[in-house]
Amino acid sequence: VAFNNVKGVFTDKRLREAVARAIDREELILGAVNGMATPVEAGLVPITPQYPHGFKGLEYDLEKAKQLVIDAGYPNGLDVTMRVIAAANYTKPAEVLQAQLKKIGINVKIEPMERGTWFDVAYAGGDYEMTFYAHAISVNDADFCSYPFLHSSEADGKGNNYMGIKNAELDECLEKARTSQDEAERKAYYLRACEIIRDESLFVPCYTGRRTMAAVKELKGVQADPWMRYYKYNYSW
Repeated sequence: VAFNNVKGVFTDKRLREAVARAIDREELILGAVNGMATPVEAGLVPITPQYPHGFKGLEYDLEKAKQLVIDAGYPNGLDVTMRVIAAANYTKPAEVLQAQLKKIGINVKIEPMERGTWFDVAYAGGDYEMTFYAHAISVNDADFCSYPFLHSSEADGKGNNYMGIKNAELDECLEKARTSQDEAERKAYYLRACEIIRDESLFVPCYTGRRTMAAVKELKGVQADPWMRYYKYNYSW
């Protein structure tokens, strides 16, 4: 779940945190993708070597979420718009999130948009309040799913930081992780980056999809690959 961190109601950390504490990931996965996903609580792609397995996001707490909405100045709740790509893998989770956030007084209007329009208006144009978007990588390293989307130099239409995130400590972590040659040190920087993302509720990671495949039981060497790379020479009878 992505917020507009530059303008609008979600510049208030209390509202971002309220959303984070109101999301039931298991319910979201069941309703959005029929259970075919794994919950994610850290702000990195889980397949990367630097992903902090065991990391805990903010605790699900509806009462605290409700109070945060009140503290932010909305005792009677508020209305927001979620602009999403008009495809089932975005509209279905948006509908589940809509129901979950209603419980804390955030009334979400879902606005589906043609993919190209969404990229022009929301992603590149920054004209949205909140959205739901899937991040993917082509290189198996945390830098590829963090720096382009989270570093302040990539904001303001200069790159892929469509959420407008600008956090000096987060920038420092991403820069040092990008340049360090020590893998343990890199993992420590990315762990701290995930803590900042969680503590500031800059966005809310929700789940990662599962890859599945089927084969006759006699075929050996068959296993699902997250990169969807399947080679005949791996198989045998």
